[in-house]
Parts: sequence; structure tokens; C-alpha cells
Amino acid sequence: MPPLFELIASGNVQVDQVLIELHDSKQDNFTSQLNEFFLAADKAKLRIVHKERNQWGCDGFRCVEYALVSESFLREANEAIPCSA
Repeated sequence: MPPLFELIASGNVQVDQVLIELHDSKQDNFTSQLNEFFLAADKAKLRIVHKERNQWGCDGFRCVEYALVSESFLREANEAIPCSA
């Protein structure tokens, strides 16, 4: 995913929404891979709008589902919805 996030950050690809399930890994470098994932998503201006644990698989706690949305889409959506005072 970080290579895709780099394309988004550079403006070569436009993605407004990413839905992904991340699985805990027992590898020694899992924490650094997770940090790399979220730093790359942040540079691509993707924001977490929802997350939830997948309790049906992965021992009930090793899988987490994330919904990320681009800042530009959030701004566009918020402008389209009038707020009443």
C-alpha cells in the first residue's frame, strides 16, 4: 500500500476512499511496517474515518478494519451538506 500512497501524494493517482483490513503479524518488523503504512497514508492526506476490530477471525483481536478517506473528499462532502443554525 505505501507505493500506492506515494502515487496519491504525488498527484499521479486520485483515490478518495480506501477500505483495508490489517492483520497482526508475529514478524519482528511488524510495528515498523504498521508505522510505515500510516505515515504513508498521512502523506497521501488519507484520514481514518472508521475502524473496527474483526472479531470473527484472527483470534478475535489480530485483525482491524480501517476506512480511510481523502481530505479533499471530506471537504467536498462537508461543503455539500448545509448546516441549519
